[in-house]
Amino acid sequence: MIEETKVFESTSDATMNKLNLKSIPIPNSSQHIIQPEFYAYKIAIENLAKNNSQSTFGNSGPEHAAIVMGNIFKNATKHIKLFAKDFNGAVSDNPYYLESLKLYLETEKPLTIIFEDEPNPNSKALALIRSFNSNRVAIRKIKNGVKLKKEDNFAISDDRMFRLEYSKDDYKAVCSYNNPDFVRILEDIYTDLINQSKVYQN
Repeated sequence: MIEETKVFESTSDATMNKLNLKSIPIPNSSQHIIQPEFYAYKIAIENLAKNNSQSTFGNSGPEHAAIVMGNIFKNATKHIKLFAKDFNGAVSDNPYYLESLKLYLETEKPLTIIFEDEPNPNSKALALIRSFNSNRVAIRKIKNGVKLKKEDNFAISDDRMFRLEYSKDDYKAVCSYNNPDFVRILEDIYTDLINQSKVYQN
């Protein structure tokens, strides 16, 4: 998986530089849940997602991560699968993330989450997910005593969308809204993680 990431890294900056972000009008902070300095990035990412773009791009920082994830939630039609460390809130409690997650949950499409560690008890995202009390939502945790190989946080959806976070410290990730070949690799990894996890009941 690390080798695949390096291939994507080499193209991600060039892909995003093609977008004329400076031409996008930016509202003041009272008009949208995204801070003005991230509004241009939001518009660019929303366009990639809506157009089912095959571009592979990078992101860094929790705000960019929330925008990328928000657009997975907004555009998923079948199932979303997440592997997360613990929902510490830096990304998952972002207002854009939460708004998009709520919209997805309201569609009653399936959502599966596997936590690597004990999830944050104060997580707004986890509280939101639990508030729906749906049998379409599965929350799991890696079994106690299981030692994973180095696993990066990632999300996959609809056999084509993914966000793979290869640096947890600064939320650097490689992403695409239409890359079925790489999603198949992540699907196999997710199946292994399912087998090493159990239903989370706390």
